[in-house]
Amino acid sequence: MDTDLLSAVAYATSNAHGCNYCQVHSVATLGDASMNAIEKLRLARIGQRDAGKPFDEYWVSLADLAGMASLNTVPDGYLERLRRLARHSEHADVPVNEQIMAIALVSASFGFLNVFNDLMGMDIEGGWAAAAKQRLDIDFGRHGVNEDRNPNNLSHALPTGGPTMEQMMGKYMAEVGDLSTYATRQFGLVPPWMQGFPPQLRPLHAALYGEMMRQQEGSGVTAELKRLLAHVSHLEKGHTALAHTEAFIAHHLSADPPRTLQRLRHSFAVAAGRGGDTALFTPAEQAALRLAYLSAQTPLITPRRFVQPVVDQFDPTTCIELFVVCGIAGLVQRFAAIIKPAHDPSVAAFASEYGFTSDALTARFPLP
Repeated sequence: MDTDLLSAVAYATSNAHGCNYCQVHSVATLGDASMNAIEKLRLARIGQRDAGKPFDEYWVSLADLAGMASLNTVPDGYLERLRRLARHSEHADVPVNEQIMAIALVSASFGFLNVFNDLMGMDIEGGWAAAAKQRLDIDFGRHGVNEDRNPNNLSHALPTGGPTMEQMMGKYMAEVGDLSTYATRQFGLVPPWMQGFPPQLRPLHAALYGEMMRQQEGSGVTAELKRLLAHVSHLEKGHTALAHTEAFIAHHLSADPPRTLQRLRHSFAVAAGRGGDTALFTPAEQAALRLAYLSAQTPLITPRRFVQPVVDQFDPTTCIELFVVCGIAGLVQRFAAIIKPAHDPSVAAFASEYGFTSDALTARFPLP
């Protein structure tokens, strides 16, 4: 992907979600190059395009796609529109379907980063924060500024003697082996969005998703609770098919399926403060569910007081684990919003059997 378009996509998806931290980084980390790209994008949006500005209607629409993914508002037919625009664009040197996949993968990455960095309340490098504010009027929001100058990641000696990137990736690929066998063992099925990833990336995504969503050694956050958090986040974002998939996995792996079903049915109401049977959840679990609900809000602004109940209930390491789970949900949501994976028949049958509605509004606001 061209660096101008990459900067624009990172900015557009972060701007739509309201993550100040990632907005600053997307426009400032490449210096003049990334700032110029955002200026070109802004000019193109008001019709000021010429031969020196690469953002024609096709590129602007690709950036818009990234923003729509954040909000789960990609309309039917939008990808076909991009294919039509690509036929008349001088910037369609990359096949349009590959470009769409690249937008989905970058947006998915920022789906994790936007959520995790906001929940963490990460400090922003002072030089980048100042440059983004001065040149593009992008504020660092509630994030602190940790220094006037930006750190130099190469100011220290690089470690030696460790595994290479190829060796690390090979290790993950080997651990997964056959994707269908691994996914069926870990989740009960190959999740529909996972099948939408490029073939060479499916095992790596499966390894990441499987590792982050299992119960970690020594952690009190169960795999079931992680599924409940993702279920809540997906429902708040309007991704009912993703919510049903997490419910299916939770039920499939549960040592007590009837109880898990009850907890699934009440998790969103408890998370949103709209009733539900709180007796099904410990105070710590209720705080975690509330966090998942908050993590899916748009714009994403979570001051310390919003996450204080989680801080009060969990140690710092476990808080980070919960933030990661919410970030993984955001990653999956952005990807699915663009690729729109087909519904899995076994998940659809599960939802029908146990009465999980596909109507997002009814799921979020059930009648008494």
